[in-house]
Amino acid sequence: MEDVLLDAELISEEIRIILSELGLPEIAVLLKKHPLMPDIDMVDLRESEQILTKCVHDFVSTLPQEQQKLIEHASKAIRPIHQDCAHHFRKQLF
Repeated sequence: MEDVLLDAELISEEIRIILSELGLPEIAVLLKKHPLMPDIDMVDLRESEQILTKCVHDFVSTLPQEQQKLIEHASKAIRPIHQDCAHHFRKQLF
C-alpha cells in the first residue's frame, strides 16, 4: 500500500481518502515508517514522501483520542525488519 501511495504521487486529498479506508494497524505501520522530522530533514525526502508523512500525521490527529493512542502505541511496538531478514522471510513464503 505504501508503494501505491508514494509512486502514484497522489495529492493530499486523495491520500486522506485512502487513509480513511485503512485499518488502525495499517495506519500504525505508516506512522512508524513516516515519522515527523524537523523541516531540514524533510527536505531530503521526495515530495511524495513529504506529502504522505504530513497526511498520515494530519489524519491521525483528526481521529478520536482513543484511536490516536492505540495507533501511537502500536506504532511504537513495531520493530523494523532488517532487509536481510525480510528477504529470507519472503523466500520462505514463496
